[in-house]
Amino acid sequence: INDWQHSAMYSAFGSSAAVNLIGYYITDLPASTEKAFLSLAFLIQGVLLVFHLKGPPIEIMVHLILVLIIFATFAAIMVEMANPYSILAAALRPYLTILQGVWWIQTAYIMYDSNPAWNPFYMGASMMAPASFCMHMLWIAIACLCILLIVRFVFTIITGQEVSFSTSTSTTGGGSMRTTTMAMTADGSKGTTSNGGWGVKNGGGGNGMFSLGDDEDDEELGG
Repeated sequence: INDWQHSAMYSAFGSSAAVNLIGYYITDLPASTEKAFLSLAFLIQGVLLVFHLKGPPIEIMVHLILVLIIFATFAAIMVEMANPYSILAAALRPYLTILQGVWWIQTAYIMYDSNPAWNPFYMGASMMAPASFCMHMLWIAIACLCILLIVRFVFTIITGQEVSFSTSTSTTGGGSMRTTTMAMTADGSKGTTSNGGWGVKNGGGGNGMFSLGDDEDDEELGG
């Protein structure tokens, strides 16, 4: 049965990879098709793990945490599809994917290490597993933030361009939308732009503005 479950999971992610290759090398696909297949792969993985919850309490606990991560990743991809120009939405999927990989390693340590602290029938072990998971959540988030700051610093040193982030609120269709923009300036001055898709707006002084938002301004930005 385990072989069939793993085969189904690998087939789902293999199909997602195949769709990515088809969309990149062979023909254009409808918008977000690749993300739709990736979300389906995580959904299939989550469903398989839900029905894999068996064994001692500690084994059930670590697999339950995996289920939560996987369904959170599925939800993150849905949010990313609904907000294709949001920096935070785009960052959530890789964060959760890294978290899942780290927890798989932690799961292997818990289930197969002979340390008495992870005795499968010891209640303290089941209580310690969520605490360990929360610490992984925290240090991965801090690591991702540090990587962002380091990359921005190195980029500024190498290119001489300053990268800054700002959030603005606009009203569209009777509602409001918060837009995150990323600005790059060569002379230290701050550029401004309306909501727009990924693109570059060149102005006086060699300023370049990258922004995230509606597709309508893509033509304005040359995207």
